[in-house]
Amino acid sequence: MDPSRFVPERSGDWRARDRGEVYDGETIFKYMDGAAEVFLSYSFRSLFVRHFSQDNGTEITVELYDMGGSADAFGIFSRHFEGGEAGVGQGSEFRGGYFAFWRGRYYATLYGSQRDEALAGALRGLAEIIAERIGADGPPPDLLGMLPPAGLDAATARYFHRHTDLNQHYFVSDENVLRLGDDCEAVLAAYPSEDAEPLLLIARYPDTEEAAAAHESFQHAFLPGADAAGVARIEHGGWAAAAREGVMVLAVLDAAARDEAEALLTAARECVRENVKESAR
Repeated sequence: MDPSRFVPERSGDWRARDRGEVYDGETIFKYMDGAAEVFLSYSFRSLFVRHFSQDNGTEITVELYDMGGSADAFGIFSRHFEGGEAGVGQGSEFRGGYFAFWRGRYYATLYGSQRDEALAGALRGLAEIIAERIGADGPPPDLLGMLPPAGLDAATARYFHRHTDLNQHYFVSDENVLRLGDDCEAVLAAYPSEDAEPLLLIARYPDTEEAAAAHESFQHAFLPGADAAGVARIEHGGWAAAAREGVMVLAVLDAAARDEAEALLTAARECVRENVKESAR
């Protein structure tokens, strides 16, 4: 599919000053260097870039990413989402001269050469046109539904596949102790309390053997002193816990107390079990 059909050639007094460029998994490195690896850690298919300008020289750049599926479109959007939903597509955010949203299998960023109310309106106008042209919504990652709702800060939910992505949000180890990879899915989210901001990680593996190996590896490397409930105090004084549920590995990180870590792990196990039962019906 030609992504250029989603991006208009004109919006108000903003006009496209080029036909646009398309980049794939190899040529994306010509457009961005180190940041390309971030997109390739998801199911990136292509990037379409078009530039707009006004007569006064102000410019807008539109980047439309085909992420291969709606789960990964949400995933790349979630990497930098700070909250403050902007009301475009299935999720969006506006910060200064930068607008981002996702819808279906697409993720879009729009940014300008200056920051003022006129530019903000232009970015939103273009984003709304693109989102409307994309049309259909897509399902978010089903792992989000396995996060216990009580205490969840939904704006912090991050979806990814590789351990390098996990380390961007919470450093676990230079080594891939959770055995994450492109055939895995993971979600990480915060459950703020008065004393700390514990994180819950849920990772899904291709089969129970891989999940069991990942659970064992994580316990050995990160929770060597875990008790029978899978709870242990970690290096900086906080508490962590881990368990396996079928093809899932669940881990609580940075809890303020042992009871807090165990309670969040228990709630997560119950939520995962309920979702597995529901999907089997």
